[in-house]
Amino acid sequence: MRAALIIAMLAAPVAAQDQQCRPLAMFIERLAEAYGESPVILLTNGTGNILTVWTNPETQTWTITETRPDSMTCLRSSGTGIATVAASAPPNI
Repeated sequence: MRAALIIAMLAAPVAAQDQQCRPLAMFIERLAEAYGESPVILLTNGTGNILTVWTNPETQTWTITETRPDSMTCLRSSGTGIATVAASAPPNI
């Protein structure tokens, strides 16, 4: 449901196959305005894309986006509930 709301708020003409992708600037603006989220983790993958985890610790909302080298950004997941894991936690949590 939350993902649908984010996409609806990012309404702009796009190709059908990119329904959840928009320019990065739109995600930055909308996630900050609508959810008070800011980026907290940036991860790069082998294709040059950047995965970003956005959170709002007060409301416990989070969003994960993937940004391509051309700055098109796609919603990958979103939800509520944030937990901090200790650095010494076993890898099989």
